[in-house]
Amino acid sequence: MSRAQQLKDDGNRHFKRGDFLVAESLYSQAGCFSSIITIITIITIIAIIAIIAILAILAILAVAGLFGAGQRDYDSNNATLYTNRAIARLKLELWDSVVADCESALALPTATDASSLKAQYYLCQACLRLGDPEAAVAAGLASHALCVAINSTSLAAVTDFVLHAKKARWEQRERQRIREEGDLERDLLRLLRAERDKDAAAAASDDERRMVEEEAAAKEESLRNTFERSRKLSGEGKREVPEWAIDDISFCFMVDPVMTKNGHSYERVSIMKYLRHNPYDPLTREPLAPSDLRPNRALREACEQFLFENGWAADY
Repeated sequence: MSRAQQLKDDGNRHFKRGDFLVAESLYSQAGCFSSIITIITIITIIAIIAIIAILAILAILAVAGLFGAGQRDYDSNNATLYTNRAIARLKLELWDSVVADCESALALPTATDASSLKAQYYLCQACLRLGDPEAAVAAGLASHALCVAINSTSLAAVTDFVLHAKKARWEQRERQRIREEGDLERDLLRLLRAERDKDAAAAASDDERRMVEEEAAAKEESLRNTFERSRKLSGEGKREVPEWAIDDISFCFMVDPVMTKNGHSYERVSIMKYLRHNPYDPLTREPLAPSDLRPNRALREACEQFLFENGWAADY
């Protein structure tokens, strides 16, 4: 067994025990990477500094052992080492480092579909925590496509994160819309008041000035009422998910609908789980196999558009 493989296996054992900091260091040694431990600043608490010192010594001894063996026994081109370290860093909430590891794994020409799937999945989670839902959606969709391509059992978990990412993207855009709407209302009110002051100053009599002020007050009230109605419609309107977007098995909003040979559509995750135990259509009871399923692209586009405009539906 190579030294790199031994370090990787040791890292896996520590990860399973919940020793994520040690696992991260071992994965780093296996690939001859720079561990995140070496970049923790000096202002960290004394206990962490002590751990850094111990792990640094172990890393030096390990690297010395690699060169002492007289061979290049580490593997910096192994995508699995990057993804293993990425999940350890996810547990440690080192979001930027997770992104770096995932991007490194994806850049390797030797990366397998399974490794790329993991890298995109972890990247989706890290981008969400970093407040970048657009990147999270892109990574989540890429991970989902790989899940479908290799028939991965991670499809349900990946689909769930795709929904979370799309909801986060909608919430970010909704916050921006609310800010812009508020700015517009304030700008229009300032223009109305400036016009009122100008017309009042030019009024020939007190009666004319009073008329100008009354008209301006009426315009302000109308403007405020218009914006208030808009806020109520966007925030308190009736929220309903159309029946065509609801999966008949899980009753959840569909992300990746597939169609049977009889024209019925289901969420891919739901129907694949169902067919593992029941080889027939849940509605018609006719024989059905995974190979009979086809992507319903028109329905998927309709679901994506609805979710884009109504991000709250992700929680349906």
